[in-house]
Parts: sequence; C-alpha cells; structure tokens
Amino acid sequence: MQIPKQLSRFSIAASLAVLLLVFSGFVVSFTLFAQTPPKPRNLNLLDSLMRTASECAAKQLHTPLFPQDTLSIAIAPHEGAWMLENALFAHLKKAKRYRSVDSATFRAKLTVRLTDCAIRYFACASAFDSLAREASCALAAHVETQDGVVQPLEPISLQLRDTIARQAVPSLESKQYVFASPAVPDAAPNIWKQIVEPAVVILAGVLIIALFFFVRTQ
Repeated sequence: MQIPKQLSRFSIAASLAVLLLVFSGFVVSFTLFAQTPPKPRNLNLLDSLMRTASECAAKQLHTPLFPQDTLSIAIAPHEGAWMLENALFAHLKKAKRYRSVDSATFRAKLTVRLTDCAIRYFACASAFDSLAREASCALAAHVETQDGVVQPLEPISLQLRDTIARQAVPSLESKQYVFASPAVPDAAPNIWKQIVEPAVVILAGVLIIALFFFVRTQ
C-alpha cells in the first residue's frame, strides 16, 4: 500500500516539530536545572564566620594566667563590631559581668580587633549570570593583665566561598552595612547564554510556525 504524498509530508513535518519542541524543552530544563537553590544572606555568612572565629579565640584563653571569670573585653571600633561582640559573649559568658574597661574587678583584659570582615564578589568566567561570593573574617587579639603582662593570641582568619546568581544579589544583601554589600563586577561575556541559546529557542519557534503553515498548504 502506497502512502499518500500529503500524509508523508505531514508525518515528516510533525516529526520535525516534535524534535524541535523536545530540543527547546531540553534547553529550558537545562537552564532551570542549572539554577542554584536559595543561598544564605551575606550577614548570615559573616555571622557564622564570626562565631567560629570567636570560638577559636575563646579556646586560647583556657589558661590560669587569663581566667575567663575575671576577663574584660574591649573591641576596636568597626561597622561589624556588634556581631563580634555577640559572638564573643556567646563563648565567653562569664566575661559579660566585667565589660567595663575601668572595672577594678577584672584581672585581665581581652582586646580584639577585626582586621577583615567583608563580602566580596568575583565574576564567573564560566557563567555570566553568576557570581563567586567570598565571605571573610579575621581577628587580631591580645590579653593584658593588670600587672602589664601582654600575651598575643594566634591570629584567626576564616573564609567561606560559594556561587550565587546575579539576580539574587539584592535579596542577599543588607544595604545598611557597606561591608556586606560590595560592588557587583561586570559580567563576563558568554556567547552561549547571550546569543546562541536565545537564537536556538527563537529559531525553533519560527520553524514550528513555518512547518504548521507548510502542512496546511499541502
């Protein structure tokens, strides 16, 4: 039995249309799959680093020379000093009673300085719509007794890195804190994302419409 020409052309056109639809669906699905899940906010990342750094500092104070129950804490001025203060007192609970620098009760004073507390963005060469994010925290501290004995603590430097979507930046930042809202670098050019992928989707749509009218005219 011979297949009519019109039916044969229709079958070919329909097959091509299905293939184009499947390919377009694959491109869209791949794009959606490549999107990253929700990321922690910038301040949350820095707070996590601050707590870890404070814990590391507290572990260096477990000596008879610097008992925590008579420790006064002094934090150098910094925009993120409030986070450091909360983190330190979470690990040095007994020190809360001796926060006054001029208190005659304490036998030692812990002075802490934030040498680094910032979020930084870097362009991703492999994805123009993404950014590499780096959260960093560094502390310098020393303990001084009333007798003038000064003991520096080991410097503490921590970092966290991940990748975020450019469009997610506004929801991750807190604009009132400059150290948590850095400048966003320009996107690196990406031929596939900016030209090829949109062109493929548009071409697929045009071909499907053209095939539809071609079949109707046969």
